[in-house]
Amino acid sequence: MSEITHAAHPKEESSSMYALSFALLVGFALLAGSVWFSSAAIADSISGLDSTLASKTFGTTANSGSGAVVPTPTPTPSPAPTPQPSSGSVDVASRAIRGISDAKVTIVEFSDYECPFCARATPTIDKLMVDYDGKVNRVFMQFPLSFHPSAQKAAEASECAGDQNKFWEYHDKLFESGQLSVAQLKAHAVTLGLNAETFNTCLDSGKKASVVSAHQAVGQAVGVSGTPSFIIGTMSNGKVTGSLVVGAQPYETFKAAIDAKLSG
Repeated sequence: MSEITHAAHPKEESSSMYALSFALLVGFALLAGSVWFSSAAIADSISGLDSTLASKTFGTTANSGSGAVVPTPTPTPSPAPTPQPSSGSVDVASRAIRGISDAKVTIVEFSDYECPFCARATPTIDKLMVDYDGKVNRVFMQFPLSFHPSAQKAAEASECAGDQNKFWEYHDKLFESGQLSVAQLKAHAVTLGLNAETFNTCLDSGKKASVVSAHQAVGQAVGVSGTPSFIIGTMSNGKVTGSLVVGAQPYETFKAAIDAKLSG
C-alpha cells in the first residue's frame, strides 16, 4: 500500500503567514521603542552633565539672544585698597596763604579745578575759614588729574595769576564758573584786572608746568592719589605737618581734625 500524504490547505497556509508577519511587526516595534527610550535617556544624561560642568566652571549662566546658554565668568574680587599714611609734611613756604600767616592750624589742599568733588568741598573749607577765623589758614596745592583734559592748563593759569598777586581771586573764579577752556582762562584774567599780555604769555609758554608737576610730586610723597586730599596740621618754618584727610568729607570731619590740632 502506498503512503498517503496530505498537502496543506490554502487557507491554513495564509493564516500562518499572517501570524508570522504580525509577530515580526510587533517585535520590530518593541525594539524601536527600546532604542528610542535608551537614546533619550543618554541625551538627557549628557545634557545634565554639560549643565553641571558649566555651572561649576563659570559660576552662573545667562541666556543669549539665540537661546544658547552663555557662561558668565565669576567676577574677580577687587584688590584691597593701598593703605595711606596717617600724617605727612608739606613745604608751603612759597605758597599764597589765605588767612593770617601765624594761625595755629593750616589746611593744605591738593586739588583739581575740573574735579567735581573738589568743587563740592570748596564751600565746606570756606565755611571753616569763617568759623575758625584767626585760628585756621589755608594753602592750595595743584594736583590736576590726567583724565581731566582742562585741569592742567587751569592749574597753570592760576599760578600765572599768582605772579600778579591774584591767585586766590583767580582760584575762586575757576571754581565758581567751571569755565576752563584756554580762551575762558584768558577771559577770566581780563575780568579780574590782570595784565592780559603778561598772563597770556605765561599761560601759552607753559612756564608754570614745572610748578604744577612739583606740587604733584609733593602730594604723592605724602600719600595723595586722588582729589581733593588735605593735610590738616601745624606750620613750622614753612612746613605743615599733620594728618591726611581724603575726599569731600562732611564739615564735621574737618572740624574734628581741626579741634584736635587746636587742643594739642
